[in-house]
Amino acid sequence: EAINTEIDRLMLGIPLSQKSNQQLSLIRQCAIDISHNLSQLKGYKNEMFSPKDRWHGLKDLIAEAFDVFYKKYPDVDVDFPLIPNSNAQILDQTGLLPVAISNVLENAWEARTQITPHLAFEIVEYEQAVSFKIVDNGKGIAFTEKDLIFNPFYTDHPGSGHLGVGLSVSRAIINANNGELKIESLANPTIFTINLPTKKA
Repeated sequence: EAINTEIDRLMLGIPLSQKSNQQLSLIRQCAIDISHNLSQLKGYKNEMFSPKDRWHGLKDLIAEAFDVFYKKYPDVDVDFPLIPNSNAQILDQTGLLPVAISNVLENAWEARTQITPHLAFEIVEYEQAVSFKIVDNGKGIAFTEKDLIFNPFYTDHPGSGHLGVGLSVSRAIINANNGELKIESLANPTIFTINLPTKKA
């Protein structure tokens, strides 16, 4: 009924109320958010239904993930260790592991709130596995949100141009490759860990 009233006002050339203008602005922003993410979601869908097994060397996988990340954030300075000389091979059954890793990096960077934001990428290699740790000094994650953030379309910053699909998609890709994406620390710093199985070349 309230919507019909506002439509009647528009048809009569009467300006919208301040509240209605605010609601209209919110609707416009939601539409922009959806449009912003649709092409990316279509790309995931196309890749998911055309799986391609591929073995990555450790250095190659990290390099590809950062190529994706730097296309979006070319000026971000990531605290990055020397990549160890390794003959570890990682099976990518989806063809999307670099995208999944990049998504977690993007999520960490977009959570920044500090005057001097810090983003670090750490590598821990085991006998038959590798761990990537993405560390940031952003606003952290509330304890009540730690299980929600992996839900599709969950976001704690609506209107930012993101629908909240990055972490859910990343977890699905990593799980499909017999890996694991988890939160190791909620704040000070916030740490996401990606565990993936490896084999020696």
